[in-house]
Amino acid sequence: MAQRELYDESSYSFKDRGYFGIGLSGLNFGRDQFNRKFFSVGVSGQLGYMLTTNLSSGVGLEYTFTDVTEYKQHVYGGYPFIRYNIKNFFLQTDYNIVTIKVTGFGQEFKESFDRFFAGLGYSSPTGRGGYFNILASYDLLYTNSSPFASPFSLRVYFTSGFRN
Repeated sequence: MAQRELYDESSYSFKDRGYFGIGLSGLNFGRDQFNRKFFSVGVSGQLGYMLTTNLSSGVGLEYTFTDVTEYKQHVYGGYPFIRYNIKNFFLQTDYNIVTIKVTGFGQEFKESFDRFFAGLGYSSPTGRGGYFNILASYDLLYTNSSPFASPFSLRVYFTSGFRN
C-alpha cells in the first residue's frame, strides 16, 4: 500500500503524486508527582511526494505545548523524511531538528537538538483515499544526556492524496 494508489500512467504532477498528513500527539493532563497541574498537546503535519509506487519523500512539521503550574514548554521542529512501502508496511527514516523553549521561574531557556529516526510502520486504508498510519521509530542519535525521556517514538497520523 502506498499513501494512495499510483498507476503507471499517472503524471509526475504534485496533484497526482502528492499527499498530506495530519496528526495529534501528546494529549495529556492531570497532576504530576509534585501535585502540579499540567496539560500537554501536540500537532503535526506532513507533505510528501511519491517518487515511485513504493518510494516517497517529503517534509514534516511538529509542535507540542506543555503547561505546568510554574512553567510553559514549547517543542517545535521539522524533518525531511524518506519512506519505502512494502505492502501495508513501510520503512521510514527522518532527520529531525527540534527546538525546546521553556519559560518560567522568571527565566527563558531555548536550545535545539538533532534526532535521526529509523522505524517501521503500518498503513491501513480508511476509505475514500485516506490511510491510517502508525510508525514506531528509534532515535539513532540518542544519548543519556538527551532532554528526551526515551529514544523511542510512536507516531499515529492520517494521510490522504490531493485527488481524493
